[in-house]
Amino acid sequence: MNKKKYIIGTTLAFLLCITTNVFAFTMGCVSYLNTGTFFITSSSKTTATVTCSNIYAYNGLYQDGVLKKQTSKEVQNATSVTTSENSITNSMGDQLWQSYGVHSATSDGTTYVDSSSTTRTW
Repeated sequence: MNKKKYIIGTTLAFLLCITTNVFAFTMGCVSYLNTGTFFITSSSKTTATVTCSNIYAYNGLYQDGVLKKQTSKEVQNATSVTTSENSITNSMGDQLWQSYGVHSATSDGTTYVDSSSTTRTW
């Protein structure tokens, strides 16, 4: 009889863990960088698996380590946010371009913060 209770208890605990993990919060973040002959553009996106009371994305466009343009966007009660696009005229010669993003999302009173970056020489 004790073996039966152990099996049933273990099975219920296992099912509870699986159910809890299905609804766990996850935040994703990415920074985009597009290089072209005339223009360099960048933006950042923050996503979450649940609706957040507050979700935020920042993007900075750097040329050879110098901040050239920046933008941010914050929304409430959403699962994603994308910044508007930074755009700058390309210069002659090779430069190191970087799109750097800062991301945050608030869910159930807890704020999660992360960053993303992508670089390209063009």
